Amino acid sequence: LTIGQTNSQSVQVFWNGKTNVHYQAEAVSSLNTNAWSSLGPVVVGNGATNSISDSNVNQPAQFYRVRVLAR
Repeated sequence: LTIGQTNSQSVQVFWNGKTNVHYQAEAVSSLNTNAWSSLGPVVVGNGATNSISDSNVNQPAQFYRVRVLAR
């Protein structure tokens, strides 16, 4: 994963995706919980770099993961 701040209102989460593989990007503000929240809809891999935006930048910390979904 690569995280980049696009402006003061959001960050962009990037990952290398495989063609036609389904991914769900998720975020959580504390690693002491397992309450991950989806960052938008499922993303279908394009064989290159995939990305999704997170506008919840008011947290003191934010952790990200991208899950591969079984289809």
